[in-house]
Amino acid sequence: MSVTQRGRMISVTQKIRAGLAVLVIGMGSARADGVLTPAHGGKMVESHGQRLELTVRESTVDLFLADHGNQPISAMGATGKVVFLVNGKRVETAINPAGENRLSGNAPEAVTGFSSAVITVERDGKPLSARISATH
Repeated sequence: MSVTQRGRMISVTQKIRAGLAVLVIGMGSARADGVLTPAHGGKMVESHGQRLELTVRESTVDLFLADHGNQPISAMGATGKVVFLVNGKRVETAINPAGENRLSGNAPEAVTGFSSAVITVERDGKPLSARISATH
């Protein structure tokens, strides 16, 4: 091989390495976006490009709505319910708008020890549902 051919081979190798580095960095950025960090200390889940954060204090239930970029989504006009599984028993709670991006309701009993919850929200005529596990 001549030096020129070697030079090209090194150049091609460098391009491949640079391309792989860009790919790996891009994958890292995509994964970082997938991290769900609760703003209110609750449990989070993403459904249909929307992020839902469920907080429970005794029998008070709050659901915060945000988009994929964590920007608040208006809760005005939205309705919903949360069905909790607490010690093997179903506890259903209606939630209604209570702030900019918050739906809130009061459960008939304390639900802080729930094992899972199914959230159903209707906003702008579109249904949205998600399941959250207490260990999630």
